[in-house]
Amino acid sequence: MKRLSLLLVMIFMVCLSWAAINENYTFTATTGTYTPITGTNAGISSDDAISAAFPIGFTFGYGDFSYSEVKISTNGWVGLGTSQTSYNYSNNLASTSYQPVVAPLWDDLSMASGTVTYEMTGTAPNRIFTIQYANAKWNYSGTVGFNFQVQLYETGKIRFIYGSNPGPPTNPYGTISASIGINMSPGGSGWYYSVDPTSGTASTTTETNAINAFPAEGTVYEFNPVVAQPNDLAATAISGSTTPSVGISATYTVTIRNRGSNPQTTYQVKLVDGNNNELSSVAGTEIQPAQTLSFQIPWTPTVAGPMTLIGKVVLAGDQNATNDQTAPLSIAVQPAGVQQIIIGDGTETMRIPMDFYWKNSLSETIYMSDELGFVQQLC
Repeated sequence: MKRLSLLLVMIFMVCLSWAAINENYTFTATTGTYTPITGTNAGISSDDAISAAFPIGFTFGYGDFSYSEVKISTNGWVGLGTSQTSYNYSNNLASTSYQPVVAPLWDDLSMASGTVTYEMTGTAPNRIFTIQYANAKWNYSGTVGFNFQVQLYETGKIRFIYGSNPGPPTNPYGTISASIGINMSPGGSGWYYSVDPTSGTASTTTETNAINAFPAEGTVYEFNPVVAQPNDLAATAISGSTTPSVGISATYTVTIRNRGSNPQTTYQVKLVDGNNNELSSVAGTEIQPAQTLSFQIPWTPTVAGPMTLIGKVVLAGDQNATNDQTAPLSIAVQPAGVQQIIIGDGTETMRIPMDFYWKNSLSETIYMSDELGFVQQLC
């Protein structure tokens, strides 16, 4: 009986552990042509800096998640989404904090005498977002400049492309010890690919974090998305007001990605609470393999108080049930007649429009009625 129980537990844990990075991506080392871009300057021509969030131009599906923005570090890595706030040069692909990142050359670099540019090219559904490091000094006080690019494909593919090799890096004030690879949530062993340029291979459990030679010109490292099942829709993100009011309709956006090889036309996108009670739903529209679509779901709260919302996709015959729901969105429903207004995205820490740090303040801010989200009638 004990052996049977143990076997059942092991089977259960395997079922819960459906995905790891090698079930989302494969790795290939190849060669190609490095073609410089002009693009838009990211504004981080300095040492130890991280950029503002820049739009990719399309929704980039990455495993069971979707991202529409990136933040670029001068230290040779790009953060997917907006969660990263530091330029970090620790080159730790196994980190559970610095993820998800794509890192063509993660080390203590400097762009003080170089430029980082980005551009989006192509047409849907085959657009490409390219980020280019030009004249990157490795390490930060080195004298040799290196050129390399990151390419994010609308199909989910990732490419690192390396330009001319001007010679060995210089390290008068430190060591040269870079990492090359990608990682994804939740981070840690099994959730990263670490490239070993010497062998042209990549490991998901052992990090090569002491790279001291720039890849040969024309080297290309590709991470190609794996099609897990023919029929597999994933609910990757949910967003919307975290302070809706009782009796007033609020709209929530649920992002769906087709991770299967078959197009899908008949499915439902739902809004559920933390107990899986359906709150609202809409019918899905045709979605092609590797395509990402966003659906607007209206919902009118009836009870005030804290709760969680979850986006859910329902497809008959879905062959991977582990990605059918988004991460929960915590909200606080306001009582009827109470409306909370959030200026910006709710994460800003600026002291404007009132700043009393210097014991004085002079500011004028006008918010239009459509920015507030409701119309106040005056008697």
